Amino acid sequence: MTSRAPTHRILGLLVGLVAACKPGLPVDPDVRPDEPPPPDDTDVDSDAGPIDRCAVREVEPNATAAEATALPLEARACGAVDVAGDADAWSFALDQPAWLEVRVDAARLGSRADVLVDVEGGGLRATATDVPDGTDARLVVPAEPGSFVAVVQPQGPQAGGADFFYEVRASVTKPPLDATTAEAADNDTVAQVLASEATGAGGVVLVGGWSDPGDVDTYAIEVPAGAHRVEIAGLAHPYGSPSDMLLRFVDAAGETTSTVASGAFGDERDPAWEATRTGPVTLRVQVVEERLRAGPAYWYGLRVAVTPVSAGEAP
Repeated sequence: MTSRAPTHRILGLLVGLVAACKPGLPVDPDVRPDEPPPPDDTDVDSDAGPIDRCAVREVEPNATAAEATALPLEARACGAVDVAGDADAWSFALDQPAWLEVRVDAARLGSRADVLVDVEGGGLRATATDVPDGTDARLVVPAEPGSFVAVVQPQGPQAGGADFFYEVRASVTKPPLDATTAEAADNDTVAQVLASEATGAGGVVLVGGWSDPGDVDTYAIEVPAGAHRVEIAGLAHPYGSPSDMLLRFVDAAGETTSTVASGAFGDERDPAWEATRTGPVTLRVQVVEERLRAGPAYWYGLRVAVTPVSAGEAP
């Protein structure tokens, strides 16, 4: 990383130093934001008939920030892509630092809409497109107090109409990762060493981000003597980060030897790599944002595990 204000301060939220739950707002500590929300009792019909799922409905015209429909935190709001290219703006506010979740559900509800959400405010701007297992949008980012606007709009050409509906909700949530450490402030020029904390069950979960376009975070993974299984996994997209991670392995001179852009199946947005190495040896890996995006919203997690391999298991 290079400059650290305000990005470095806001990344303190990543290691759980600030739970940041807005007083009086319900946040279930047993539900992580990468899991489906618990069933909502407003989905159930009552004796009086179906209960309206929507606490708020969009008010047209609402295409710009000045026309945005007010969206209270934790409220479920309903809108629609009325015509091709229709964009709907929603406004809300945070009064203290928090992890902010903005999610838009459409296909999950049986809608034909394929939408993205662009969120701006509190010193950040980020766009969420598809969740890992569908076309709905979800964004989880550390946010400063301020006023925000979320714009829901279609991805690509869509006719619009009654079948193109969606629900949007802005919530305060818990940190998405149980991080054990954070990136060092100077790891763009000096490799941050991951030594003994990466060895053993679970390894180390590190969190960081990019403060400037082209920012590069460099880590040195120390493999002890003997055969060890080394696992490196990016943790971003399934947890609501808009980041598109790339792992770049480099030699001692900083020259690239290989890159990893996806996981085992080849289509994941987060990279993953594993191999057996015989130590003592040091692996150097750089974490970059593939599209050179940066700022408080562009955070990532990195899990590194170094596990001894028995003689019978060694290749």
